[in-house]
Amino acid sequence: YYKDRSSSDYGDLAHRLKSSVRTFGAIGLGNLFETLEKAGKADDWSVVEGRHDEVRPAFANVKAFYQDRL
Repeated sequence: YYKDRSSSDYGDLAHRLKSSVRTFGAIGLGNLFETLEKAGKADDWSVVEGRHDEVRPAFANVKAFYQDRL
């Protein structure tokens, strides 16, 4: 759970996820992770908490996109 991590850890995790999802074309999700990465590294928990709940539905959209094409 993200609140158990330091802001630096959260930023690092978001950075890795950003790079991973952009690799397979999920640019919107990558942009969300970029926002979370910057907020985590800046210790801006108001942004993290305000945007974190967008991750699950964004992943679901990416999953649905690829399921329809496989």
